[in-house]
Amino acid sequence: MTSKSDRRGRGHRRGRPSEHAPSLSSVFFSAAPHGRSRGPRGSANNKSRQLCRQVQRRLDLALCELDDPLLQGLWVQSVEQEPGGRALVVEVVTSDPAAVAPTLARLDAARGWLRSEVAAAIHRKRTPYLQFVVVTQDVMPRELDAPFEPEGPFGPEEEDEP
Repeated sequence: MTSKSDRRGRGHRRGRPSEHAPSLSSVFFSAAPHGRSRGPRGSANNKSRQLCRQVQRRLDLALCELDDPLLQGLWVQSVEQEPGGRALVVEVVTSDPAAVAPTLARLDAARGWLRSEVAAAIHRKRTPYLQFVVVTQDVMPRELDAPFEPEGPFGPEEEDEP
């Protein structure tokens, strides 16, 4: 006579393992599916990138909300976490090369408010310290100063002479 567990297709509680269960060696020592790495390094890197994206989005919005016209024209190019994880390096772009020093001074003055905005956006126990780097970028590159003249098959059609 067979027991109920045998009739249901399950193995005994103790004894031989189920046919569908993976072996212990494959669970602990195999590579992760889809090329993902297992363990704390892969997940910590993903969490770090996620944090940087969240901070970048929130700082972009927060800079637009400020009453300072110098800071309203800025945009956040990148946010990277320092190796210790306690600080974030925020790279901010301005179009005026002469305004780098005043922009950095005003960002330092607004650092506390910006950090509180970041704290509200990222739900973490400790809010990272913000370090700002101001870089300049031309609004219009020199190649685009000339008027646009299309070439090739999408250019202006030439009239054929009969």
